[in-house]
Amino acid sequence: MCLFLILPLLCSCVAGTGSEKLEKTPKVQLQSHQLFTDDKGKPGNQIEKFDFRQRTLHFRVVLSRPVERAKGRWIFLAKTTSAGNGRQIQSVDGEFEGTDLVAQLSLPSDWPVGTYEVQIVLDNDPVGSFTYEVTGEKTNIVFLGHSMAPDDGKGLPGNPVVSLKPTDRKFHLQVTTKGTDTTSPEVVWRLYFVDGAKLVEVANAEVPRIQLQDSVIKCIFDSPKDWNKGLYRATVSLNGKTAHTLEFRVK
Repeated sequence: MCLFLILPLLCSCVAGTGSEKLEKTPKVQLQSHQLFTDDKGKPGNQIEKFDFRQRTLHFRVVLSRPVERAKGRWIFLAKTTSAGNGRQIQSVDGEFEGTDLVAQLSLPSDWPVGTYEVQIVLDNDPVGSFTYEVTGEKTNIVFLGHSMAPDDGKGLPGNPVVSLKPTDRKFHLQVTTKGTDTTSPEVVWRLYFVDGAKLVEVANAEVPRIQLQDSVIKCIFDSPKDWNKGLYRATVSLNGKTAHTLEFRVK
């Protein structure tokens, strides 16, 4: 799985109009939400999903009843994205009135594709949440290069190497890609021992399905015993088709 640092975000929110008196009952709930294209910094057409190239995202939510001078918070989370999973990316506080609340979220670069979540809190009380998707057209995935490193003993890759020792039982492989595939393809690593003209598979690992976007695809191979000396071949396949191959020696 690839991890990229999400750049600092610019986010602003304003309250919809409305001067209705705040009622204590019934409880305020999130009734609906809408997403919009960006039109020179303002909401444009309503859409179902955001394109990853739209750098300013516009949101509108409708509450079940009006609120008056309510202290609110929009919380934006990355659920499953090409830049990481299960982490908060921004929160914005404000004072809201009426039934319509709007917000916008901006990034100075293309958005990581994937699924995001928005949580709405009013007067410290969660009133609802919704998910939205950032996607885009599929492009060819190009493999740019790879690297290999023995484990540092703490589960992390050590210094890059071009060959391994038999005692390097746990080692890390990674390949860098360019392109976008929002279909969450099946990615499988396979490790073979090259025995003359014959390939003997010694290990394999399936990468959790994610949407690819200029990604780094990683894998860890871990043997309970020392590796046999000789030539090895590692392959990465996308949806069952070999997409990248690398060879190295254990000596």
